[in-house]
Amino acid sequence: MSEQIIDLGEQNTVPQQKRSGLATASIICSVMICCPIVTLVGVILGIVALLRIRGSQKAGRGLAWAGIIIGLVTTTLSSLLIAFVANAAFEVLEQTPKLVTTAIESGINGDIEAFRTEFSFDAVSANDEEVTTFIETITSRYGTFDEAVIDMQAMQGGQQSSKEQAEIPLQLVFETQTISSTVVIDVAQGIESWIDVKIKCLLIHDSEKGDLAFPFASECGTTISADEE
Repeated sequence: MSEQIIDLGEQNTVPQQKRSGLATASIICSVMICCPIVTLVGVILGIVALLRIRGSQKAGRGLAWAGIIIGLVTTTLSSLLIAFVANAAFEVLEQTPKLVTTAIESGINGDIEAFRTEFSFDAVSANDEEVTTFIETITSRYGTFDEAVIDMQAMQGGQQSSKEQAEIPLQLVFETQTISSTVVIDVAQGIESWIDVKIKCLLIHDSEKGDLAFPFASECGTTISADEE
């Protein structure tokens, strides 16, 4: 009896399953922790991929599950990070005008030590005469001081400082007029509160009578010196 050789090579070949594009897109979106919206899209794509894979011949179920799980984790982490940064920014914007208001009021009341308390170490080194001169100058120029507030128009203008420091535009509200100013701050971990803000220097913008800075030996004073040159 002659032997018959049957070639079953092609018949025994298992067709390779095509991977779900949605599952691949899900895992890619889920690892982009910098954007919680994109990671949330990764979760949604993973769920859609599972629904489409079920009942089809496509592969990618594991990728889809990975996209869902990783997307949930990264969305939570990135949302917490954004909330933390936003809270820190709000805390700085809330504390800064209060510090400037307290400092100027203390100076006007003759409490030089309380004035110094609101400033960082570099500003504390300024002598009593410089503090007194600064306070007397602003009161003689602008009258009764009321409060310092954030200059929202300048903030929304998006003007960027070329210096690597935290600068916040303020308006100093006096009884008869409002003066623009810039405060340079130090931000550190606080003891009583989780964030501590100190004033490095204060620059008052006055094109008519001349700019004022405290302390003069600071970044703010340097700005005035450069303009005078």
